[in-house]
Amino acid sequence: MGSWFLWSHHSGTVQSNEFKKKRVTTEKTVKKNHLTVKKVKSDKQLLLAVIVKYAVVQEDQPQLHYFSPKDQIQFLETKKDDHTTRYDVENNEQVAYMTVMTTKDHKGRVVFWNNDNKQITIITLSSMIKLLNQKVSERELDKLVQKISVQSDEQASSSSSSSQQSQTSNAEQDVTIKDLQAGYLQSDIAMKAIIYYAEHNRQADSLWQGFINEHSALIVHPNAVANGFSVTLPESGGAGTVTESTEAMQNGTHDLTISVSVPGPSMPKYTATQQEIVDFVNAAGGKEAIAGIQYQIDNFDPSDVVSDDDSVDDEDYADDDESDEDEDY
Repeated sequence: MGSWFLWSHHSGTVQSNEFKKKRVTTEKTVKKNHLTVKKVKSDKQLLLAVIVKYAVVQEDQPQLHYFSPKDQIQFLETKKDDHTTRYDVENNEQVAYMTVMTTKDHKGRVVFWNNDNKQITIITLSSMIKLLNQKVSERELDKLVQKISVQSDEQASSSSSSSQQSQTSNAEQDVTIKDLQAGYLQSDIAMKAIIYYAEHNRQADSLWQGFINEHSALIVHPNAVANGFSVTLPESGGAGTVTESTEAMQNGTHDLTISVSVPGPSMPKYTATQQEIVDFVNAAGGKEAIAGIQYQIDNFDPSDVVSDDDSVDDEDYADDDESDEDEDY
């Protein structure tokens, strides 16, 4: 008898403890919110989380169901006046924005608007809060708060301005087709851009690459006959050459052929368009990337170059002048 009584007593204790555990677990699961209007209005993300959650649980307002609490929800805040704030919603097919109005009774009202600026519904903030305190757990609302992000229109304007300034600054650093069209002998930017491309592009040979780390200024020798120029170092045994074919000049493409000339056979050559040169240099940093290139153009006047026939004609012409002068004298 005694042993049976003890077993029964302990069995009852176990059942009682299990019941208590279940009750505690249930209490944790259904822990409700204790929101107040004052608390909600003091926290912008909480306010918007309350509005979104209210919209989602409205069974008789299908237009409000387009919020997706699973994703990040972004709002743009605009202060309309001292009593009204507008919150534009990103990526919502039905609700374009909400306005939150502070009334004299300090309860506040929330108005949902569609993309046609027509009112969907209006409700007091206090009614929203009362509903959510009854239906939504504190944990559920906290998770939603983490998905809410708000940016004021002033922040957006400042960010846009900074972005535009950055783009303007980058644009000022870019080398343009117009820079190259100015002519490599007339434009410092054009000359440096072409040299930089010839030194650094993936087809550059060892001679051009050898110019990169030189501290001496490169010597540029214009070549009017070949429509281009060559680049050397003082006391260098080879030259990098850049030429523009007659065809490229005539069709207006102004493509440049880049190669090298060394004692013995010429090295392979390749062609680069102006656009390829511009894109390559700008990808490396634009004008800043080419700023360190030093060069000087060798004294050269194409009019000083004359053919052998021209030399004979000049001499003949000089002899005729001399004989005429003698006769007149």
